[in-house]
Amino acid sequence: MLAKDIRVGYYSQDFGELDMDMVVRDALHEVTNSSTDQEVYRAAAQFLLRGELLKTTV
Repeated sequence: MLAKDIRVGYYSQDFGELDMDMVVRDALHEVTNSSTDQEVYRAAAQFLLRGELLKTTV
């Protein structure tokens, strides 16, 4: 049994929609409302994604 304050979420791991030739930074720009690279890098850092990784392809 979960505590009443716990929220259960689901994240689909279907990657069929991803463009594997796209750079990670550009992919994040597409799926977020972030308009600047700084905002994208800040959001990525929350998921422990470092700057160099954002320059690679998906």
